[in-house]
Amino acid sequence: MSVFEELIDAKLLKILKLLLKHKDQQFHLHKIAQETNIPVATVFRTINKLVKLDLVEQTVIGKFKLYTIAHNKKTKELYLNLRIKNG
Repeated sequence: MSVFEELIDAKLLKILKLLLKHKDQQFHLHKIAQETNIPVATVFRTINKLVKLDLVEQTVIGKFKLYTIAHNKKTKELYLNLRIKNG
């Protein structure tokens, strides 16, 4: 584990890694919670923070909100720092 990973909250790190590994997939909050074994309320707060930081994009379809990792300079840095292959 890198120093960068040790500085980040474990739950935030799980969510980021999930979204980064599946960069072209959209997720509903409940699916993120299920995949990461993190409570939905925590996922909700974390995802909202990531959206505000332009790390995650939100798509609204009717009443549903779907989330995917943003494709920008910030997320490219995350791929490098977390050593995730940018498919």
